Amino acid sequence: MKRTKRLQQNIRIFIKNNCVRFCFVCIFTAFLYVNIMLINYWMKLEMTNSYNNTPYNAFAVTFLMDGQNPTLLDLSVLAKDNMLDECVLFRYNPEAQAIYEVIYCSPNAICFYHPLSWDWDFTSKEQLAVVGIDSEYQYGDSILKSGKTYPVKGILDRHICEAVNYGIFYTNCSLDALNLNESYVLTSSKNTSVKKAFAKLEEYLQGQDITIKKLDVRNTEYGDYIKYNEILLFILILLTFFYILLIFVAKKIWLLYKKPEIFVLTILGDRRPQVKAYMEYIIIWMLAFVINGILIFFTIDTFYFGYAPILFVTLGIFGMVLLSVITMFYVDRHSV
Repeated sequence: MKRTKRLQQNIRIFIKNNCVRFCFVCIFTAFLYVNIMLINYWMKLEMTNSYNNTPYNAFAVTFLMDGQNPTLLDLSVLAKDNMLDECVLFRYNPEAQAIYEVIYCSPNAICFYHPLSWDWDFTSKEQLAVVGIDSEYQYGDSILKSGKTYPVKGILDRHICEAVNYGIFYTNCSLDALNLNESYVLTSSKNTSVKKAFAKLEEYLQGQDITIKKLDVRNTEYGDYIKYNEILLFILILLTFFYILLIFVAKKIWLLYKKPEIFVLTILGDRRPQVKAYMEYIIIWMLAFVINGILIFFTIDTFYFGYAPILFVTLGIFGMVLLSVITMFYVDRHSV
């Protein structure tokens, strides 16, 4: 019983002595977490907008091919050599509404709601289709298109673009018989994959005496109606000043809290009481960064556009914290 009471008393003393520190950690953690959530949500909106309600995003390349003899073109070598890695090749149809023709799809370019073995041969002339998760079709159903029947062989996993979730994607598996008189769209979720695949396609076609030309196809965007980029830049500048102000205010509050302790330590002969207060302030921020990272790991399952923007913003905030500490240390040194 005595040990239990002593333990409880020590816990109460610890909480009492560290209550303010704990509050600072909670506030800083909440500040970081909200920032990351907002940035991730903004990136989601940016990505959603980039698709413009189509299955291909802003990274996609629309092109046409031109040869001296307008015949059917065999591109099966691109699939065999995995030159279109992580990419999907569509037949371009500006009037397509929820139904899209796929010429080729790399196995790692899409995800299915129910995992299945990928054994499709895009030169087999087989007619098949996959559908979005919110479409009215199920696995095993048949889709009638231009007098042809396309059995549904897969259901796509939920996508950020509703055009994919409600879309129907059919193929005639005729990668070895492409019509040079039509336009095509090469797309991927990664900009680098599109660039690499298009460069390989261009190199291959040059060897076949076929020229390839990019088409400037532009869909309606938010920026056509509002000054989207200007407004976004203004908001980012405003938020940056707000963050700087908030961090410097937090620093001032921390110094007010530590002022009696610094005063006592100075009387007792401590030469650097301010430095200890500054280091403790930085440690609290670092602890908040660690806790925030753990929360992000367990609560956010998708980082849109990857970790780089998140890391950039986190380092930016930490840079502001260090700047506030450096400035107050500079002021204190010159005020003595």
